[in-house]
Amino acid sequence: MNFISGDPEDCISLPKLRDTLIRLEDTIIFALIERAQYSINKNIYVPGMYKYEQSNGFDGSFLEYFLSEVEKVHGDDQNYGSAATRDVECLQALSQRIHYGKFVAEAKFRDPETQDKYIEFIKNRDVKALETLLTNKKVEDALLRRLRRKALIYGQDITEHGKINLDNLQTSEHLKIKVDVVVELYEKWVIPLTKQVEIEYLLIRLDNEKK
Repeated sequence: MNFISGDPEDCISLPKLRDTLIRLEDTIIFALIERAQYSINKNIYVPGMYKYEQSNGFDGSFLEYFLSEVEKVHGDDQNYGSAATRDVECLQALSQRIHYGKFVAEAKFRDPETQDKYIEFIKNRDVKALETLLTNKKVEDALLRRLRRKALIYGQDITEHGKINLDNLQTSEHLKIKVDVVVELYEKWVIPLTKQVEIEYLLIRLDNEKK
């Protein structure tokens, strides 16, 4: 989505933002599917598991090192490099999704029906009230249902003669990814973290107007 060109009011449009976030769901699911083809490889995440030459005493995890030296490290016999590459792709997509919360918060703030409430809660630093005002449970529930359906469909191996059949797929051992994991990722992490970004943005929203 281009936030630079065009009418600024049109850029901060909640329906357009939601369309962008829905497309990002596909990106995230496919990134997770790519990551799921490798083992967990817990050693990737253990600080100090490996030592690195010319790293100035770096004692973090392989993934942390990979993030800082991604152009230099791409694999080894244990597929740690491949798994870490997929981790990075997942993290980048998730970060993009979560940080769209700033644009969503701005769009909601501009709604004339609720702007006075937002201003009141921001001035009072009332985080709980802001969270309640930002939350649309129906939208969140619809998102999780849509996400589950997408994961069920995208998680199949489909041949040129195959048909998409969602019957009993939730217990299928042949899916490329665990559907519940995708839904849980959004429910326990993406949605709460996005809301946190929205609240942090709103708490400083009026600062420039005071100057």
